[in-house]
Amino acid sequence: VEAARAVAARFAAWPSPWIALGVGSSEPWKQWGAARFAELTLALNRRGAGSVFIIGGPAERLLADQIFAQVSSGRGRAADAVALPLEQTAALLAVCRYYVGNDTGVLNMAAALQIPVIGLFGGSPPLTHSRFIRAVTPPAGERGMAAIAVVHVLEMLARLDRVYEENRNLT
Repeated sequence: VEAARAVAARFAAWPSPWIALGVGSSEPWKQWGAARFAELTLALNRRGAGSVFIIGGPAERLLADQIFAQVSSGRGRAADAVALPLEQTAALLAVCRYYVGNDTGVLNMAAALQIPVIGLFGGSPPLTHSRFIRAVTPPAGERGMAAIAVVHVLEMLARLDRVYEENRNLT
């Protein structure tokens, strides 16, 4: 409860829905990269998709700062949620509409919180242990994280938006 209050107070000015981008990776070959995360952030900003949160641990500070610089130079915005205490990261994820990120522990945390997850799997096999994880992989015949284009993620987000709207209309 305390972590949820801290998150709500810290990010109160950011309009919903909230989309978390998990930029960390345990290995370089699992990293989508600053340029693609910045491009995705700018595309989401242009769509008026709410607020984008950059999430990562202390080790991702340099990468996150690169993303923030690219987003800012593109006249976009993203909230800095890097190096939050673990409880606050979980509280933030719990109120996000979606999570997009590399194959990491935070991706698994988002799925455990039952947040729709778009996992970027160009450097590792897609995870299949949760119904909340949707894998985006390189197109047929291509390999590696660089083969996953921003448009592939945006297409998956559009599909999730349709499902979200259909489910909302049922209630």
